[in-house]
Amino acid sequence: MTKGFQRISSAILVSVLAFSLSACAPKKSTAPTHKAATSACLVRAKSSALGSADSQLAADLVEAQVIYGIKVREVLISNDSNLGSSLLRELQSGCVLMVSSNTRYLTSLAQFAKAHTKTMVLFVGGKLTEAEQPSNFRWIQDQPNLSAELAGYAAAERGQDIHILYSSNFQSFPAFQKAFEIGVRAQGNQSIQVTSQKVSSLADFKAQVAKLEMPSTLVALVHSGYLTADIDFSSLDVLGMDLQLGQTSAKLPKQVFASIERNTSDYVLKAVASLLSREVTSDPKYRVLAAINELRTKATKSDGLLAFEQETLNITP
Repeated sequence: MTKGFQRISSAILVSVLAFSLSACAPKKSTAPTHKAATSACLVRAKSSALGSADSQLAADLVEAQVIYGIKVREVLISNDSNLGSSLLRELQSGCVLMVSSNTRYLTSLAQFAKAHTKTMVLFVGGKLTEAEQPSNFRWIQDQPNLSAELAGYAAAERGQDIHILYSSNFQSFPAFQKAFEIGVRAQGNQSIQVTSQKVSSLADFKAQVAKLEMPSTLVALVHSGYLTADIDFSSLDVLGMDLQLGQTSAKLPKQVFASIERNTSDYVLKAVASLLSREVTSDPKYRVLAAINELRTKATKSDGLLAFEQETLNITP
């Protein structure tokens, strides 16, 4: 297992391994049914944006490695123009399941899957019509604005002013902020003020936290490791991102009450299981339109948050 983990060694995967080892283990004891000679790859940009699905997909692939024995590794793309040749090289090296969430790669990966019918691609996000989708391409809709609305509602429930600190490489912050404020307004406390500040590093994050008025609610759209650093979060309620809340043994500050997450594990595990059973195509085509975006909380969700969640995610009770 350790040897396999080393195949995924970039910063994002190191973060996942450090932060979510317990999340890699299946929820119940499951003996691997295959010892795979093939591998699955996370295809991502060399510099991955925070707020994308890459972090969760990395954890999901590690979980698949534990359960199925499949090898997993990263494919780092430094030049988009060389994407096709990079994908072919990885295929020739045994990567027959390619997983990605970078919307710049969506068209190329769909074309690659169409040309290489013995491979499988699982893609999270972007827009792809059924007509454009090959039968060996699995597409999952990503709607991060939904979880942003839920986060806004949950943060407003704390009854304090809200301060958002977001990393300089956070993906689409203006869209997040707009959705977050919809959630704040839906909660109904009109006296709550929302401010935001970009941070460039852990040191900058620490300095900005020290400046916050207490008590207040902090929304930390930063690397998960920032929340385990030596920072005083006392008198703050903290809402984080990609913390795998409730699924990791990593020691989080007690002030963390919620985390913005994506629930993609089952889809990655099903893709690996199908691949190892040599069922790479799907009829009908594999398309997931249900919401994978969620807000996980430490405490039981209030009736108000549950009702807003049902409305936002179109959940039928």
